[in-house]
Amino acid sequence: MNDISIVARPYARAIFNIAIKDDELSAWSESLNILSLITIEESIVSFLARPDITDQDRVSFIIDLAKSIKNLSIFESSQFVNLVKLLAENNRLLSLKNISSQFDVLKADKENIINAKIISAVEVDKDIVEKIVKSLEERFSKKIELDVEIDSNLLGGAIIKADDMVIDNSVKNNLKQLGKSLSS
Repeated sequence: MNDISIVARPYARAIFNIAIKDDELSAWSESLNILSLITIEESIVSFLARPDITDQDRVSFIIDLAKSIKNLSIFESSQFVNLVKLLAENNRLLSLKNISSQFDVLKADKENIINAKIISAVEVDKDIVEKIVKSLEERFSKKIELDVEIDSNLLGGAIIKADDMVIDNSVKNNLKQLGKSLSS
């Protein structure tokens, strides 16, 4: 686990506990995702790094920008404003992507959901996607939210990632394994 993830974990856990207490998991998740999108934009990162910008200016800028993207009531809450202030004061605004990701993992676990991914060389037929989802739901006894990603570098086949499980049945991996076998 990298240093940014280690830094992000306690923030994500604290926000998660507040969200549970206030029954606002979805609102916090959405607001953190918006903040994450804001703080990965290069021009914004450059602006936030300027030494002539005060923490209060950073906080106002982030909150105003978030409101302009989507006016969520949570952006007005003292807890949200205090979070952004705390992150600014501790130079952690650029950790928001990791905080958001870790919060979403906690949220998914609470909601008994596993986020899974199929990476395929070509478009995957809807029926096959449904069968994979059903199979994963039976295996994990949880609801599966599946993302499908196309990666032509795989040459063929697919990779399925769910929780800590990875099934790599890509042509690229099979060729790699064949190469290892032949060189042994």
